[in-house]
Amino acid sequence: MDNINIYIEFTDLELFIKVLNLINLSNYKIISLYIIFYKSFSFCTLKKLNESVDKVLLKKEILISKNIINDSTKKNRKYIYNFCKKNNITLLNNNPNTYCLPSDTLDFEKWMSGNACEFKTYYNDFFKSVLLGSKLSNCFNSSCLGRTIFITKNGDLAFCPQKVTSTIIGNIASCKDFRSVFDEDKFIDVLKNHIKKRNDCKIKCSLFNYCCGYCPLEKKDCCDLYKSTYDKTIYLISTITNKKPPLCNYNVDVKNAILKAIAFNKFCERENKNEQKT
Repeated sequence: MDNINIYIEFTDLELFIKVLNLINLSNYKIISLYIIFYKSFSFCTLKKLNESVDKVLLKKEILISKNIINDSTKKNRKYIYNFCKKNNITLLNNNPNTYCLPSDTLDFEKWMSGNACEFKTYYNDFFKSVLLGSKLSNCFNSSCLGRTIFITKNGDLAFCPQKVTSTIIGNIASCKDFRSVFDEDKFIDVLKNHIKKRNDCKIKCSLFNYCCGYCPLEKKDCCDLYKSTYDKTIYLISTITNKKPPLCNYNVDVKNAILKAIAFNKFCERENKNEQKT
């Protein structure tokens, strides 16, 4: 695998430079770098971080996306925000691709009609996934094993940013190559169990293409929740397709997803016609 997500709890520049050196040694081609601040950071710190990353880019052909995760980022001075914009640094308030799951789907209709709903992100994601035939975006439903490293402020290395303490597999002080941390027995055991679980799900469940076997580190089973959401989503799509009710009856995310699907289908039709002509 040539791509990896690296999360760093930033404490000092020395640890950050060590991480960048390991990125060089590991020969990854695509890096998503997430720098986590638990308190406000200065413009000087941000500038040094960016210069350090750019030095790595000058040495090797590595595509690095730079992301800052900090609750108070947007409260900082305006020139920090402008600096990030000019240097392609994304400001985030929390980890990407994560959202909470409901215990049931009783509030699906509430979400559908545009009323306040605590789990609207989950429903939005599911609706778009079914409509466009893609998998759910939540990290629970991705093949993230071997693609993610979380580095704590103490230099511990974990393979999950959501369950750090239970997935620590080493320390940066003794690490010579990021790829080598995935040779640890603790990680390999989780990987083996997940492969078995995914294969079982693929055979038995029609929703595998959406959830991909769920998270290997989660003990709870979300099959019933996913099936209920899927059934309600299919019914919603069927109602819109057959009865063609006014889209104003639904929330803005439903409308946008439908328009996106229509545009995508028209694009595919045009491409197929072009291929037939040639």
